[in-house]
Amino acid sequence: MTSRKKAKGNGAHKRAVPSVRETAQRHSLKAVEKLVKLVDSVNERVALSAAQTVLDRALGKVTQAMSLRGTDGGLVVKIVRFNQERADE
Repeated sequence: MTSRKKAKGNGAHKRAVPSVRETAQRHSLKAVEKLVKLVDSVNERVALSAAQTVLDRALGKVTQAMSLRGTDGGLVVKIVRFNQERADE
């Protein structure tokens, strides 16, 4: 009996998702306008969060850079091999 309820619930969820997505899309302009207003908030945490969200939406999220250069400018690759004895320590 439990498996029937679970299967029935999964189908209902799949039908609801497009409806939720469509509703969110209809309100997306209003949400962006609110974020833009919050950029000017006197609360710096609110302003920073809103600014970050607006920039992420406009320009894409920033990727994390990694420096792979050694002190002499060359590429540094360190390979560490663990044997079973060291892995157990």
